[in-house]
Amino acid sequence: MKNKTLFFVLCLLSTIATTHGQTLILTNGSQEINFKSGGIYEIILAETDRDLEKDCCNYSEYRGSLSKVTEDSLHLQLIQYIEQVMENDRKIAKRIVSDIGNNYGSVARRDIFSIKYYKSQKSKKRKKAFTIVGGMLLFTAAATALNTIIISNKDSRNTLWQSAGIQAGTGILSIALSGSKQYKLKGKEGVWRVK
Repeated sequence: MKNKTLFFVLCLLSTIATTHGQTLILTNGSQEINFKSGGIYEIILAETDRDLEKDCCNYSEYRGSLSKVTEDSLHLQLIQYIEQVMENDRKIAKRIVSDIGNNYGSVARRDIFSIKYYKSQKSKKRKKAFTIVGGMLLFTAAATALNTIIISNKDSRNTLWQSAGIQAGTGILSIALSGSKQYKLKGKEGVWRVK
């Protein structure tokens, strides 16, 4: 009886785990990355094969959690959708739709330009905060370095230079920690594919 109960509980837990998200596997031939379920994805769709800069081309960006992976598509529960339309190298429209959490969308694998993954929405916000703090530290480092012009005392000037260096180093480290790897499926570096 205990074995049947244990089997039932394990089956129930397995079902709950699969209904709350699905894993995604990316491969580039020699390397394979398995993303855990429950994370947040930023998927950019673009028609171009060249390196995408967000101010150069038409693109669509889907943000949300992965609900299902099929042979030809990825299905998401959407948090946000961004679309940019260009005409003659000029941005003519950019539409951002936020807080669409109960809507679902699907993207064709062949149209995916790149994928970014965050462990959670909280992790994404934390990385954004690191970027802001890093930028502020770089700004204050520049202001501290400019103060060396005003100070005539050599010892004080050296202290200001050291302080500016520490602020700049900490700012660069914060910005480096804020980044999330972008896996490109198209373009010059587009070697990844969805498995």
